Formats: sequence, C-alpha cells, structure tokens
Amino acid sequence: MSDLQKKIDQTVAILKQAASEFTSVAFANSLGAEDMVLTDLIAKHQPNIAMFSLDTGRLPKETYDLIQEVSQQYTL
Repeated sequence: MSDLQKKIDQTVAILKQAASEFTSVAFANSLGAEDMVLTDLIAKHQPNIAMFSLDTGRLPKETYDLIQEVSQQYTL
C-alpha cells in the first residue's frame, strides 16, 4: 500500500469517527487545494458531513464559479 493510500485511509477513518461520535458534523470549506481534497473524501466516503463556505459578498467571480462546479460535481 502506498503512503498516499495510507494517508487517505487514515483521513477517511477520522471522518467516519467524527461522524459517528457527534450528532452534527460540518466542514468549513475555504475552497483551497487541501479543502478540495477533503471535499472529495467527504463526498465519496462520508456524505452525511455537511459542508459550507462563508460568502463575504466580496469573493471573486472565479470562487463563485468553483462553488457552482463543486456543487454540480458532487451534487452538494
């Protein structure tokens, strides 16, 4: 098993543990590279974890486009 796969498995285990130990779990997504990895893992392995981003009203158009793309890709 590769180091990457071990890290993925460990992260998925943590997500599952959080979802099982707490009534409501939410991920504050800033849409950065690391957050997109977690978005993918949550959507594929623990879809009952909610996700949200703060909209300050000052986000660039590209950010809104990314939000739209992510919500379509993962049906979030």
